[in-house]
Amino acid sequence: MKNVWLVRGVIDGFDRLETFKTENIIAIGWSKLPDMKDKSIDDIRTMLKATYLEHDTSRKVGQALTVVHSFVNRLHQGDLVLVPAGDQVQIGIIESDYYYNPDKVAENFCHQRQVKWLMETSLDGFHGVVKIMLKSRKTLARLENRSDTVWAMVSMEQTPVQQMLPLDTQTKASNIDIQEETKKSIMKQLDANDPAWRLKIALQIMKGKGKL
Repeated sequence: MKNVWLVRGVIDGFDRLETFKTENIIAIGWSKLPDMKDKSIDDIRTMLKATYLEHDTSRKVGQALTVVHSFVNRLHQGDLVLVPAGDQVQIGIIESDYYYNPDKVAENFCHQRQVKWLMETSLDGFHGVVKIMLKSRKTLARLENRSDTVWAMVSMEQTPVQQMLPLDTQTKASNIDIQEETKKSIMKQLDANDPAWRLKIALQIMKGKGKL
């Protein structure tokens, strides 16, 4: 199963979510940095230290490095991305590798990836560690636990499931694998200790089958 990432739509105090949605992208700041394609984590660390002199401590360099390196090298096609905004959350699937858009340097979001937006949902639809992460102040972070709950939510909204995938992964075998993983995730949610959460999943399944 692919990863699930949090990415903020606010860059240097400017809310770029509508641009993200209109242009089908996600992006980060640090526009003083040039094209980061094929740059290693050590390359990015060196460039951050040379370019952002205000990052004068190892802590500040480390925080920036985590975001930039993750966006450039750790996000992958097929990963899910969650972009919270107030009490709503945009959910999309990453459709491109990292690329540099020089036309957006002045607006400070030239480091980009293409995204297919799948759905918008309420923040209250998430629970536990997922909701805690979405309400945190992190610029970018990978959901370490319970990513299966997010995939189950998206899978029940997307029919057929393979529509969530980039074209180059839409093989018969991969579709079967993902459908099987989705089934396992749903069954796991139905075994959850929280009765309210089990009811929510059951209602979503019934809705998806046209029973509600």
